[in-house]
Amino acid sequence: MASHKAKKKFVLQCAGVQEHFITLNLLRATVDKEEEIISAKDKIIQMLESKITLLENEKDGLVSIIDTVKTYAGVAKMEATNANHLLFISSVKEYDCSVTRSEFRSKVNPIECAVGLSKLKNGKNGSIIMECSSKTLITKMKTASETNLGDQYECVK
Repeated sequence: MASHKAKKKFVLQCAGVQEHFITLNLLRATVDKEEEIISAKDKIIQMLESKITLLENEKDGLVSIIDTVKTYAGVAKMEATNANHLLFISSVKEYDCSVTRSEFRSKVNPIECAVGLSKLKNGKNGSIIMECSSKTLITKMKTASETNLGDQYECVK
């Protein structure tokens, strides 16, 4: 009888130990998940801090621009640095501006050329005038226009 009680006691102790191992494993899994969450939060914090730094630098640059623009000389200086560059496209046959514009839009895609147009205006005698912020963009647009529009149109910077 005593050995039966001892076996029962031993089995109960083993069951208790197993419960402790299960609890320990659950605790370990919970700690691991919390560590993953903490590392993800740390990465997000680092990203946000870098974005804040970038925005602060951008703000400082804008403040310096605003400071230079406060006078007439500053405005004139800013206009000189932001000078826009023009490209004239005119038809060999004198079409209407709307014809030239529709031909340009159907055959030349500024997005594919990676060119941002500031303005697209109608000119005289069926020509259109494009405005870009740099010479390299105008050069890209001129080569794309010349190749896509062909001999029917003349492109002049």
